[in-house]
Amino acid sequence: MQSKKQFCNLISRIVSRAATAALATAFVLAFMATQAAMFSATASAQTVTFTYNLKCSGNCPPHNLGVASAVGEPSDDLVTIAAVNSNVPGYTTPVPINGGSLSWISSPASIAFIDPNSDVDATYSNPGGSASIVGSVFGLPNGSVLLTGSFQGGGNSGQGDHGWSPSYAGGTDISYINPVILANLGMAGLPNHGTGVLSDKWTVDPVSGIETFTVSVTFTPGAQCASGLGGSQSLGWTAEHSAGNNNFKILHNFSAAGDGALPMGPLTIDQAGNLYGTTQQGGSGNGTVFRLRQVQSDWVLNPLYTFSGGNDGAYPVAGVTIGPNGILYGTAYWRGSGDFGTVFSLRPAPQAPKTALVAWSETALHSFAGNDGVYPYSNLVFDRAGNLYGTTLTGGSRGGGVVYQLTPNGAGGWTENVLYNFPSSLYGGPDGANPYAGVVFDKSGNLYGATWVGGNGYCFFDTDCGTVFQLTPSAGGWKENVLYNFQNGSDGANPNGLIVDASGNLYGTTALGSGTVFELSPSNGGWKYSLLHSFTGNGGPYFNTGSGGPYGSLTMDQAGNLYGTTLQDGSYGYGSVFKLTPSNGGWTETDLYDFSGPDGANPWGGVTLDSHGNLFGTTAYGGAYSCGVAYEITP
Repeated sequence: MQSKKQFCNLISRIVSRAATAALATAFVLAFMATQAAMFSATASAQTVTFTYNLKCSGNCPPHNLGVASAVGEPSDDLVTIAAVNSNVPGYTTPVPINGGSLSWISSPASIAFIDPNSDVDATYSNPGGSASIVGSVFGLPNGSVLLTGSFQGGGNSGQGDHGWSPSYAGGTDISYINPVILANLGMAGLPNHGTGVLSDKWTVDPVSGIETFTVSVTFTPGAQCASGLGGSQSLGWTAEHSAGNNNFKILHNFSAAGDGALPMGPLTIDQAGNLYGTTQQGGSGNGTVFRLRQVQSDWVLNPLYTFSGGNDGAYPVAGVTIGPNGILYGTAYWRGSGDFGTVFSLRPAPQAPKTALVAWSETALHSFAGNDGVYPYSNLVFDRAGNLYGTTLTGGSRGGGVVYQLTPNGAGGWTENVLYNFPSSLYGGPDGANPYAGVVFDKSGNLYGATWVGGNGYCFFDTDCGTVFQLTPSAGGWKENVLYNFQNGSDGANPNGLIVDASGNLYGTTALGSGTVFELSPSNGGWKYSLLHSFTGNGGPYFNTGSGGPYGSLTMDQAGNLYGTTLQDGSYGYGSVFKLTPSNGGWTETDLYDFSGPDGANPWGGVTLDSHGNLFGTTAYGGAYSCGVAYEITP
């Protein structure tokens, strides 16, 4: 990322900029349409807007807007906030804020590409990051907290060639706005939490040299969590579903309070039938780990741990893994002592607690520092010796993410060993880059995984479409072998996590477009690719091609049937649960459930199968509070 100061240093070398190409214009218009759908509010909604506008030339104050130029980079800024007003008649005149400032940092970019003007653009599909405004207004003392929030998915940023005209725009979940502000802007009594949109932009006129800084944060009171990505109906609309209401049950509606918000990972089930999972936000604002246990016909949620955003980490995206001793292991992709995420464990109190509300004890097993990895998004997996394996989205010695191993060191701690470093560039490399999902083992001890970009395919103007890779242990370390390069044709692009069956066949999904399900089978010393299913429903927010297919890993039952979820497919555009059954040499897809909003929206993780054939999962959004649900689908 580059700062505004660095951008200014380049202006003298810029004479003019090419006009925007028609293709880029079409993309921007399509993207803006999806953003409007995602962050929309009714025309009559009352809003509060914080603003900062400045024009200057020459001795401009330093500013620090940085935008992502590669997958895995966040965007951020620390900037003045000058005024606040509302759209309520009589309160529209901006009121000055003394000492006002906005600090924010987004989640890491999930897609980065060069558009036809050679400008670098990025999109942010995963929620995460934080924003806060402090200052003095309406008699509040200096340094008062005026607003705090965290980012939704769906943000976008851009910067011109030579680092010209950086900008960021994205939705926010606002957990707090100071009630004094509402009371003085004609909105007393309305909820002091809701949703909003943050926009931060810097431009410069190459002829006059005049620079323009424009920053705004708009707050709309209401439900704190986002209304979900996509969708063809409002979240207040209820419909019949293909599975029938008797087959579907909401186990818990997340509320962004102590129970958490935005559960993105899969659920994990123990031998007693209890379910464990994580929420990416909620609790103290940094995410939670929870347990769901069945009490007669109902399910009760117990928060096991609330992340503080310190050395323990923040924003767990993946699910948890149950160790052989009953301890939970997981990852938080933010914060920690190195500020790049942690691997953690959770264990219950030494003695059975008298109340189910007693928290578990958390230990940070490893904090990432950069060269050993940055942003661990993935689930963890154990080998037979009790070592843990996972991936990071970026970082490592080559910058494009790592596959790592954590080994107990005998002194109560864990030692990290980087097994493989992926290269970093806008395009990835031939061996892939940016592994979002984790790795799986085969019977021989080989590791398999997928990278979001890289390879030799062609996606998004100049980026590559992802790979499936194998890591084999050898005397000199681990050797990588690329099994498949996605081409963004019928095979799809941007692969997610893999599963492996007893015969060593690999099964996975791709997210780009409406998504696919595929199989890779060992064949004559190589690997054979087979397309099992292509989804044809609603797409997602990227480039009109969509990115609404599966984001989670698949689940296989004993009969060889596959189960999974889509992020934005289904009849209502809020995602679906599907089943694939082998039949006459092919596969038959069955739509088990389509989410419509009140019952959940946007299942990011896959589903978990119990011994009775029941499916359990979560949605990141939707439900009674728009903060996600945990659900069950029975046969």
